[in-house]
Amino acid sequence: MEIRDAVQKNDCCNKNSCNSTPCLKEPLETLESFLEFEDKLSDQEFYDTLKEQMQRIGGLDVADNVKTLMKRTMSNALMSKMSLQGKKNKIAFNGTRLFSAIKEVVMATFQEATEVKLNEEFSRFLRHAPERLGGGGRTSK
Repeated sequence: MEIRDAVQKNDCCNKNSCNSTPCLKEPLETLESFLEFEDKLSDQEFYDTLKEQMQRIGGLDVADNVKTLMKRTMSNALMSKMSLQGKKNKIAFNGTRLFSAIKEVVMATFQEATEVKLNEEFSRFLRHAPERLGGGGRTSK
């Protein structure tokens, strides 16, 4: 049985049942939901299942794959609270399990993917999150 079938059968995105199977139907919207998801990713089986799901999403190249996976997992409002290294009082995305999972998937999918290239793409995508729809806009200094 494919993951897609299991997801549809178990309706893993039901608010009460997203404990044992990762679900990418809706992006994470709040910091609280992100932290709960991060806790679930400490379970190796949950982590591996998420990676399998993300590998099926794909992309045209490294940048497109990063963009697609980021959009699928987190809202612009949530990404607006993050930067790759946690500068400017933001959350450091590079220290999260979700970052590690996305990085592993992209590096396994594209031979030309390097850590430097991935960090550039993550950084660029997070940097522009406030400007995208639902990102909340830029804050004044």
